[in-house]
Amino acid sequence: MRTLIFHDGALGDVLLSLPCIMAIGKHPASLEVVCRDDVGRLLKASGVVHGAYSSDSNIFSPWYAGRLDNAARELLGCYGRVFVFTLREGSDLAKNIARTVLDTRVIITVPPADDRTHVAEFRLRQLQDALRHDGPVRLSIPPDLRRQAREVLTRAGHDGQKRLIVLHPGSGGKRKCWPLERYFELAERMAEKAGAFILFLTGPAEELLARERIEGFVRARTGMAHVADADLITVAGILVQCGLFAGNDSGISHLAASVGAPVVALFGPTDPALWKPCSETVRVVAARTLDAISVADVFEATTECGAWTVSA
Repeated sequence: MRTLIFHDGALGDVLLSLPCIMAIGKHPASLEVVCRDDVGRLLKASGVVHGAYSSDSNIFSPWYAGRLDNAARELLGCYGRVFVFTLREGSDLAKNIARTVLDTRVIITVPPADDRTHVAEFRLRQLQDALRHDGPVRLSIPPDLRRQAREVLTRAGHDGQKRLIVLHPGSGGKRKCWPLERYFELAERMAEKAGAFILFLTGPAEELLARERIEGFVRARTGMAHVADADLITVAGILVQCGLFAGNDSGISHLAASVGAPVVALFGPTDPALWKPCSETVRVVAARTLDAISVADVFEATTECGAWTVSA
């Protein structure tokens, strides 16, 4: 059975749905997804789905309002099941799709205010057959993509011998960002550990001033580097090779957890009980405000997740 998933959330939101998506994908002959372009390419490259459409494509604009046109009905006619990940049951998108595909199912993405279930489990338990996975849910990064990422790391100055530590100081909102100065202090403390190479990752969400400050910081120090605006697949290839990742509540933190990296995730305004990355390798450092989290708190968490254990 060909199955289509419609999930136009940001990276972190899609990765929180990964247990549910993988459960859906256990049986159909073909599983395709409509999502953000870079996220779709990542899911396809890692073998989670067989194909991906960009939700930014003009073909999907009418799906959100009014009735579907002939092109949309023709596309949907290829599928026996559709899963729509959405905030509310009665969304126009789900209603429009259901007019063409009778087996259209809605996965509500956020639990009610009185439900303390982690969002990944909340989404998963909405599947009628309550499928579960054996072992952890992981993104598999193919060898060729790891090699491409290795080339980026080599150009950044990593010799492949020192333990790679990745710091991601950004997020989709300033409220969720730990002060940049503390990332700098954390990096200096980590650099004192034998064999550590510190890599700062930044993306389009980070302000130019922050990038310039990071660039100036690493330029004045040995054993540190900064990689900006790498595509998502390359970032995944970097993260799967790192010995530790530390970052804010962001999509990249969820990605690091999804590839199995040891993760220290910093939470302030958002509740980690509901939103923390899905992995047994994650350690959360949380406070009511991120400003209340000290460098010592984060450094201690890196020890708890085995960041300084000597590799075999």
